Amino acid sequence: MSSNLMKFLKTKKYGILISTMFFVLSYSPESFSNDSNLKKNQFNTFKKNSSSNKEILLTDKNLLELIEKYNLKLINSKLNITQNKLLLKSELSAWYPKLNLSSNGLPKYIDGYTYNSPSSSLNTLSRQITTSLNAEVKWDIINPLRKPEIISAKKKLKKAKLNYLVNLKDIELDAIEKFYFLQQAQEELKVAKKSLQYSKVLLNEAKINFDSGIGTKLELLEAKTQFFRDKKLVSQAIGDKKIKRRNLLNIINHPKEDVILKLPQPQAYGIWDYSLKESIKESYNYSKKLEINKIDQSINNIDAKKALALKKPTISIFNTFSSNFNRGQSLVSSPNMDAKSSVISNTIGLSATWNIIDGGKAKSLYKYNKSKTNESQNKAQMVMNNLKKDVERFFFKLETEMSNIITTKKEVESSNESLRLARLRFQSGISTQREVVNNQRDLTDAQYNFLKSVTNYNIYISKLKRLTGITQIDSCDSIKKKLITSKINKEFLDVICKNN
Repeated sequence: MSSNLMKFLKTKKYGILISTMFFVLSYSPESFSNDSNLKKNQFNTFKKNSSSNKEILLTDKNLLELIEKYNLKLINSKLNITQNKLLLKSELSAWYPKLNLSSNGLPKYIDGYTYNSPSSSLNTLSRQITTSLNAEVKWDIINPLRKPEIISAKKKLKKAKLNYLVNLKDIELDAIEKFYFLQQAQEELKVAKKSLQYSKVLLNEAKINFDSGIGTKLELLEAKTQFFRDKKLVSQAIGDKKIKRRNLLNIINHPKEDVILKLPQPQAYGIWDYSLKESIKESYNYSKKLEINKIDQSINNIDAKKALALKKPTISIFNTFSSNFNRGQSLVSSPNMDAKSSVISNTIGLSATWNIIDGGKAKSLYKYNKSKTNESQNKAQMVMNNLKKDVERFFFKLETEMSNIITTKKEVESSNESLRLARLRFQSGISTQREVVNNQRDLTDAQYNFLKSVTNYNIYISKLKRLTGITQIDSCDSIKKKLITSKINKEFLDVICKNN
């Protein structure tokens, strides 16, 4: 056997030597140069492609900056603010005088003939070139519509700014939810890959045991089933991560499609140490929708005043300057084109307009806008009711997830220990492969449940922050300093602070 091995090695050695000599002889220096250039080009291409992929370390803090910069809905809200600023400027112009220029001839030529019968001696001709210019300066001294329209424009500008804040907070909340879901998908993929690696090890052991006659075919089939189940789990986790990544990028609307999102490890972001009563009170004080509703009521009242102003007089002071230059004559028997004449006049006075009878239009508009004010008041009560309902719902769900975090964390620890013991029992020949497979599956499910609870906890914290406007919430370090007055479960704090 040793002699055959030596012959094989010699043959292998000579074969490698011959192949190397053939390679050296067949490649010229130019070939080496071309090959070197090819590698260099490949490296430059790789470097260029790598640099095009911009990596973004995405956190819940810088997410808002990206949204404000790229989100189209927010860009449109900013445009709406600009539009209302321009409308306000247009209404403010009512305080200033107006200058109007007009002309009936720049110039105009008159060529006419007047015929009289039976006395033809009264017939006349007209041949004349006329140039005229009128300039009028007008200023409304009393204008009942002026102030209400300016105040209304200011209110609409304030409403546009509040709408921007509402859209910003709503989109931020939507984005932060997608951020937490992507974090969850990222960790679920890691869990699935670890489970697949463990299943592969079990499958290899089952094959070895079956080939050596120690294990049974049933155990081998169970190990195969679990391996393919975990392979499917990895595939689903990869697809789920891609979908949730795309959902987040759609909200951010980043211009580069190949941007790389780098997310931190999921953890509980803060602790809600406020009672339900405090949370509801803060939501009433913070709600921008209630502010918008108050502005709507104010706008409706102003519109009612504008309706009454339609029946009040408008008094203006005006100054009109007119000039008329003529060359030629009109309505004469024989026009002389060398004749010249001019007329210049200046008029100063007061003018007034008063819509006394309008068929009840002003009164109807006044009642209509007052009715809309009452409608807005009812809407304000509905907004308050919805706020209370949403705060209560998310507060109770947050309490549920706090309890779930404790139980799922214990479930993970228990499942991990069970898998370790099942593994030892199997290696000792006490238990079967099925017990190990079942415990492995339980551990994967427990880890998934824990990740889901942490994600839901963060989402409900974000929803409460959005509704109440409370942004500064306690961390593990700050909450430990006031454990005596804190309302938070101590067991929950131990789990969260240990996990963070």
